[in-house]
Amino acid sequence: GKISPYWGGAQAVAEAMRNVACVGASPRALSDCLNFGNPEDPEVFCQFEEALKGIGDCARRIWQKDLPGVPVPIVTGNVSFYNQSATGKAIAPSPMVACFGLMDDYSRTVTASVKRPGSHVILIGARRDELGGSLYYRELLGCLGRNVPNVRFDEERAAIHLVIEAIDLGLLEACHDISSGGLVTTLAEMSMASARALGMTIDVGPLGDSLRYDKRLFSESGGFVIEITPSKLDAFLALGEQRHVQTFRLGEVWAE
Repeated sequence: GKISPYWGGAQAVAEAMRNVACVGASPRALSDCLNFGNPEDPEVFCQFEEALKGIGDCARRIWQKDLPGVPVPIVTGNVSFYNQSATGKAIAPSPMVACFGLMDDYSRTVTASVKRPGSHVILIGARRDELGGSLYYRELLGCLGRNVPNVRFDEERAAIHLVIEAIDLGLLEACHDISSGGLVTTLAEMSMASARALGMTIDVGPLGDSLRYDKRLFSESGGFVIEITPSKLDAFLALGEQRHVQTFRLGEVWAE
């Protein structure tokens, strides 16, 4: 939000939708909580306006599954202004978004934890040089960066709808979205969440050489990591090809 209020707002919506899609539900409504500094300051008001545009564009462009062109509505929310320190410095633009989803059969939900040794680990969504404001830059390199994750609306919509459909068809064992900390954090969380002593062997070579190794691991470009058994892989890949979604085979689940 500090680097780009527009993409900060759009990403807040996209990530909320990804979180809902990860369990198999279809986004149906949004709520927002918008926190900004003094709106009488032209710069702050411009930040507010840009964040609203990002939120609105994302809600319109990542429309409801099976209802092409119908936006996911923002049904409620609130705005909090004059959030600033005692010195009068405004906080960074901080839009927060919650998403409500529906699914026909809750027994088909999946969790983030890996479950079966020998299953494939698949990445949905290319890694890009988009680490502006990332956890990696802030905590390890001590800088803010510049290139924030963009929401490529058509790609994002296709990936979200693919995940929802794959879970509904019973193809996935696990699913987790990529956000703070990037791909490597997502993989670690999926492994640590397992009730068993399961890990993953991962090769980021399939992601290509256009990005530096650390950027492949820590880029916060949107996406998903899924676990899928060998018997269901072909069906999933065919579904992904049908929806024109980019996927990468990263490795497999293993037991200690």
